Amino acid sequence: MISKIKTSLGVLKLMKNYPTYFRDYLKLIDKKYLLYKLRNGIKYKVRAKTTDRFIINEIWIHNSYTPKGFEIKESDTVLDIGAHIGVFSIFASHLSKNGKVYSFEPFQENFNLLKDNINLNETKNIIPINKAISNKNSKQSLFISESENKGSGSLHQNNNSKKVTIEAISLQSFLKEYKIKTIDFLKIDCEGAEYEILYNCPKNLLQKIKKISMEYHNLSKENNGSALKKFLEENGFAVTLIPEKKRGTIYAKLI
Repeated sequence: MISKIKTSLGVLKLMKNYPTYFRDYLKLIDKKYLLYKLRNGIKYKVRAKTTDRFIINEIWIHNSYTPKGFEIKESDTVLDIGAHIGVFSIFASHLSKNGKVYSFEPFQENFNLLKDNINLNETKNIIPINKAISNKNSKQSLFISESENKGSGSLHQNNNSKKVTIEAISLQSFLKEYKIKTIDFLKIDCEGAEYEILYNCPKNLLQKIKKISMEYHNLSKENNGSALKKFLEENGFAVTLIPEKKRGTIYAKLI
């Protein structure tokens, strides 16, 4: 209850057209897309009657990826793995005005909305990339949720999903192709693919990452939050793990 009150008050403070948000929450709007206008001038095109709006809450109201000590600075190079419709990428671009944001989103419908949101905000420092980050350069199957959690994709099949083929690139190949020497801020939300991404990074690559802010998913004995925390600590990071039931959050900072 307290969390819902905090979110509602946050929406009132954050959004210029907050009545649209609450009407969408109550499923009273019969449109495919909505435009949310933030008081700071930022706009988001979202899908009505989906969880798109909750991502705005997570990032702008609850600071889920940027708690104290994990702020984005104005000249940072930011990687957004699992950019979805671009909520975090636009947020990061707003903070890293003199830096660059590389946004990875493999699912075409999400990617189209990501580009729409970049154009809506006339953002010049976001580079959208229609690929997934994986352990190798390849074509892969992505399973897309057909539920209210619209556009959520995973490399792992579930009961309510459709399969699409996507392009994937390794983190190592990406850094080489774009001539990136340092990642100041790495955000990951890729529904279980975090393990094959990070576990396959050599130590010298991991040492190029200053901060990692990510959602993890408990999949197995090897692929879970505790194992990932240990892996990152062994590779020179100070790690904070915030567990939930089947998933959680990890904040890691290079020592």
